[in-house]
Amino acid sequence: MKHSEKSTVRNERSSNSVVEISTDRIQQVSPDAVYTALLSRTAGLQTSEVIQRQRQFGLNCIRSVSGYRWLRILAKHAGNFFSVLLVVAAGFCFLAESLQPGQGMNLIGWALLGVAVLNMMFAFAQEMRAERAMEELQKLLPQRVTVRRSGQVQELDAENLVPGDVIMLRR
Repeated sequence: MKHSEKSTVRNERSSNSVVEISTDRIQQVSPDAVYTALLSRTAGLQTSEVIQRQRQFGLNCIRSVSGYRWLRILAKHAGNFFSVLLVVAAGFCFLAESLQPGQGMNLIGWALLGVAVLNMMFAFAQEMRAERAMEELQKLLPQRVTVRRSGQVQELDAENLVPGDVIMLRR
């Protein structure tokens, strides 16, 4: 069975107007429907619309976190629910061993701590690889784009794009 995903966009010009675009066959959506959904037109956005959308959405860029990013990622994975649950369970095992020695609860506690650390390290490594991949992909993105705004073709920095801009593609 094929999954059909729909994206609903409310047109801000008319609060009663709702445009639905089916994303399972996006190539079959008419240009007029796309312009309506993005509150745009073939001539592009007007300057006042661009300013309003830049205020609303901000710059079109991926912000990189500076400083000790790896430490934040590691702390995030150390504090997730599963890791905390394993550490708490290990603590109960150590407590049980101190109350009734010789029951082998220390071994279980150390095993639980080992699983918590392994889980944290695998998650950390996976997220760091994803971060590096995002940085490499960002290098491939164009820094300048050609758009049509107010009926005029112009070149601008990619970070100044806003939703609804008409991007001119080159062959």
